[in-house]
Amino acid sequence: MASLSRETLRGYVLEELLAKLIQNTGYRLLVDASQDSEELENRANGLAVRGRGGTHQVDVLGELAWIPAFTFPLRLIVEAKARNQKSGIDEVRNAVGVVSDVNQNFTRSSAAQRALIQKFSYRYALFSTAGFSAPAAEYAIAHQISLVDLSAVDFADIVEIAEDVTSALWADVPPRRAAGFVRGLRTRMRIELGTWPDEVPWPDTGDIPSDFDQRWREVRDTVRARVDAIGELFVGMANGPYLLLLRARDPVRAIRVLEREPVQDVSIHWNSEVENGTRWSVTTGDGPGALELNFALPAPVADWIFDEDADARRRALEFKEQFLSTITIYRYVDGRDRLYRLRFSRRQVAESRQGRRR
Repeated sequence: MASLSRETLRGYVLEELLAKLIQNTGYRLLVDASQDSEELENRANGLAVRGRGGTHQVDVLGELAWIPAFTFPLRLIVEAKARNQKSGIDEVRNAVGVVSDVNQNFTRSSAAQRALIQKFSYRYALFSTAGFSAPAAEYAIAHQISLVDLSAVDFADIVEIAEDVTSALWADVPPRRAAGFVRGLRTRMRIELGTWPDEVPWPDTGDIPSDFDQRWREVRDTVRARVDAIGELFVGMANGPYLLLLRARDPVRAIRVLEREPVQDVSIHWNSEVENGTRWSVTTGDGPGALELNFALPAPVADWIFDEDADARRRALEFKEQFLSTITIYRYVDGRDRLYRLRFSRRQVAESRQGRRR
């Protein structure tokens, strides 16, 4: 019976933390085949999705609460890599293969039955604590796979929680892939973090090793407190192939600001002396009450902007104007949809062109 590697276990924990922190983006977790017996299967270590050519294990699967026009209902597969080296093209190829196969799945039921079967459009988001290689990033953009780099300082506390939980559960003997450990870990974390869906009864976990529960009890209260202290992460969609994971210093106040004025003109700043220019900030004003949201610049964009032969200031402005002219944030909380738009300020465009600001 194979043991879990430490980095694999850390990735599993990180996935559950992320599922909680982006919960308000409108995705409810799918955790059991009873939620969709046509496309989902229960397997020893969790949920699987049927594709055209095979069945694929999915670590975290969410379904969006609303359906965009001219598309099928959206489902999102989330995978996290918690390694010390960048994630490469092989991980992205796997994501492309899975998405392609499950999106081509079609039931062989009769025509009458097919008319009553719902079809979904699957998407894939791959998170990495060490970022991604250039070939991986290029391949992901070509095949519409969302990559999220968690190596920025804004996400260090989230990665630290994943490491602390991993250390507590690792103990003296590495946990086994079988024996219900992975399923037990995900179930316990989802129940404790509040991501387990209300319509699905808690499973019978009698086959989970007893020492797991003891180790989990030692860390669960502090995990919940630390996650609650973070609050939530915001997902911003830019005018292009880039997904922005936005972090606010005070998420509660950020929500209040956005609720008061759902459409706002913002400034977008960067500093070459901070994170080599790859940490950018979106702000609603210059005063003490200004809202600030931070994000990490996507690797292909950073490479292009900060090419040694390029004018970084000019290229940064081009990127803002073309891809960040509008950043859209969607939230779904307590059955209510909320949509916010952050528009790149024309005033800052003028100032940037005059060389006053970056």
